[in-house]
Amino acid sequence: MSRFQLSFSFYNIHFIHMSINRYFNLIISGLLVCSLNILSSGYLHAQLTEPSVEECISYALKNNKNLQNAQLDMKLADHQVKELLASGYPQVNVTADASYYAKLAQFFIPQPKQDVIVVDGQPLPYLATAFNLETQQVELGDPQALAFGFPFQANAGITLNQLVFDGTFFLGLKAAKTFVEVANKQIDASAEDVAAKVSKAYFSALIARESLKILQANIDRTEKMHHDTKALFEEGFTEKIDVERLEITLNNLKLEKSRAERMAQMTLDLLKFQMGMNISEDLKLPKVSPSLNAEDPASVELNAFSPANRIELQILNTQAELESFNEQRYRMGYVPTLYAFGNYQLSSQWEKFDAAQSYDVAVVGLKLNVPVFDGFRKKHQIEQSRLRQLQIANGRAMLENSINLEVKNAKSQLSNAYNSIEAYEKNVQLAEKVYRVSEEKYREGVGSSLEVNNADTQLKQAQTNYLNGLFDYLTAKVDYQKATGAFSQYRIVD
Repeated sequence: MSRFQLSFSFYNIHFIHMSINRYFNLIISGLLVCSLNILSSGYLHAQLTEPSVEECISYALKNNKNLQNAQLDMKLADHQVKELLASGYPQVNVTADASYYAKLAQFFIPQPKQDVIVVDGQPLPYLATAFNLETQQVELGDPQALAFGFPFQANAGITLNQLVFDGTFFLGLKAAKTFVEVANKQIDASAEDVAAKVSKAYFSALIARESLKILQANIDRTEKMHHDTKALFEEGFTEKIDVERLEITLNNLKLEKSRAERMAQMTLDLLKFQMGMNISEDLKLPKVSPSLNAEDPASVELNAFSPANRIELQILNTQAELESFNEQRYRMGYVPTLYAFGNYQLSSQWEKFDAAQSYDVAVVGLKLNVPVFDGFRKKHQIEQSRLRQLQIANGRAMLENSINLEVKNAKSQLSNAYNSIEAYEKNVQLAEKVYRVSEEKYREGVGSSLEVNNADTQLKQAQTNYLNGLFDYLTAKVDYQKATGAFSQYRIVD
């Protein structure tokens, strides 16, 4: 989220447009990225009345669609584990089929050989028998085609398979708990991310509303100044150009107010989107919010920091455990597997329904599979798993270092933002004092309109700097809390 910028100047009104346009474009971009998911967001089930940031986060943890998808992923993981368990239960299948053979299959049967004498190429079997002559074995006639079976045939059977021993299955049972744990931690990571995004969107909406208040105060002050200057002009104590200059400034401020109102609505819509609320629903923020009060970083209560508190590191550790199971799974590939099986089948054949011929077959047994040689496939799979574990270890070391750096930078930014707010607040007080003095001098005739205009410009710039600094502080506070694992309080599973 970009810093919210509003500034007002009599002579540098283009600075207003630059700041407003930049913030407007950032908000539009954020809403366009979110628009694809807006249609899937549910309607508001319970109206929120001027909610605090904690109440908005609580609502988001129940309604944010990204978080709901993470919870669905956990349920998917649970069903995947049950799918693995199913392979350890008996596998029973029943089959049945019925067929009608319009033409039965035929088999060719050769003619039997006979003892004959051959005269001029012709076999003479009878002469061989009658005169006891020397004979030879000869097939008489072509092979005969014969059909077997009946045209109507039916089969029904039941098959049972049962795992007796498979090392990968029992190892998978051990890894199942870790697999579900990864999915649960992903939910916690999503919950922390949602809490951070809702917090930033909430503070952005509050800053936008505060800027509108300041803008309205500037309009009121300018209108009063315009009215007083016009009265002085009518009495001949000032020039017409002073009145016209104030009219131009007043018109520009009103235009900027209209633009700022639209941007304030955009920030509110973005907050509703992050909460999982339909953007057409009404949401009103508290009129006076203590969330805008800056606290000294030393007074911010945060738990003692340890990288182990970060959910990202916990997820990485769980993934390392899963990869260790993966290596063991490959090693179990060298172990024989044993399955039991049984089969019963009934077959019937008939040409007429009242003359069926039936028989049944039953068989039981064991099937042993002994791995002998796979071309060193499992060896290379084990080596790949070891290398992935080394990569995870390197990633864990880098992540720990990155977390420490993130915390250090977040702490520095929080301190800088707090110190800047103190300076900006003093500047606002001084600018208000200078403006009051300049206005009194102008009314008494001892000051110039240019002096008042300069004081007004300084006041508006000081107010803008204060709002920017306040938003920087609130954002830095959220970043610091997330970096140190303080958002772990919003985890759903743990």
